Amino acid sequence: MFKAQQIKDLNDTELQVFEYIMNNSLIIPFLTIRELASVAQVSTTTILRFVKKMGYDSYNDFKYAYKMSMQDEKHFERDYDFSEVIDCLKKFDSDFYHDKFNEAMALIGNSENIIFLGVGNSGAVCHYGARRFTSSGKFAIAINDPYLKMSAVSENSLLIVLSVSGETPEIIDMVTSSKQGSCKIVAITTSQSSTLAKLSDLTIPYYIKKIGTEIFDLTTQIPVIAIIENLTTMCFHK
Repeated sequence: MFKAQQIKDLNDTELQVFEYIMNNSLIIPFLTIRELASVAQVSTTTILRFVKKMGYDSYNDFKYAYKMSMQDEKHFERDYDFSEVIDCLKKFDSDFYHDKFNEAMALIGNSENIIFLGVGNSGAVCHYGARRFTSSGKFAIAINDPYLKMSAVSENSLLIVLSVSGETPEIIDMVTSSKQGSCKIVAITTSQSSTLAKLSDLTIPYYIKKIGTEIFDLTTQIPVIAIIENLTTMCFHK
C-alpha cells in the first residue's frame, strides 16, 4: 500500500503520521481524521497532505483502502502478542518494502563485503546475519564490541547496523566514525526518524512495540531476522 518513493517525499510531520499508522495499524480503520490527528500529534491538514501523497483523494478513501489491505482477525490479550508480530511481518510483502529490499540489494551488490554492527540482543542477531550472508556467497563479519574503532572501515564495505531504537549512543558513535571511510550504511531499526536512520544511506524500518526498560530490552527480533533472511535469500538467488 505504501511505496518507498512516497515515504521519501514526506516531510517530518507527515512522516510522524506514517510512523504512527505503522505502529498502530490495528486501530487505524476505526479512527476519524480528527482522532488520528490528535493521537499522532499533528493537524488534520497534515493528515490530508499525507493521504494525498499516498495517492488518495480523501481520508475516507485512504481509510477504506487501508482497511481492505488488512485481513480480518480476532485479537485477544495475551502475554506475547503474536498478532502484532504477524502484522509486522505481513507488511514486508508490500511495494514499500519490496522497494527497500531492492535498494539494499543494489548496495550489497556494489560492496566487497558486509560488516554487521550491533550490541546487546541486536549484536547476537548480527552473528546470525553474518553467517547467513557468508553462506549465501557474500562474505560478512559481525562486530558487537562498542569500543572498536570504526574509522578504518573500507569504502568498499557495506555496514548493516541493527538497533531497535536507533539511538544507542555507542552505535551512533561507531556509525559516525565509520562514515569517515565513506562506506555505505544500511540501518535496520524501528524508526525512520531516528539518529541512526539520518546517518544511514538506507533505512529498512520495522514497526513493532518496544518492550523493556532502560536496563534491559525484550523487544522481539523476529522482524529483523525476517529482513535478514529475505535479503540473504535474494542474494543467494541473484
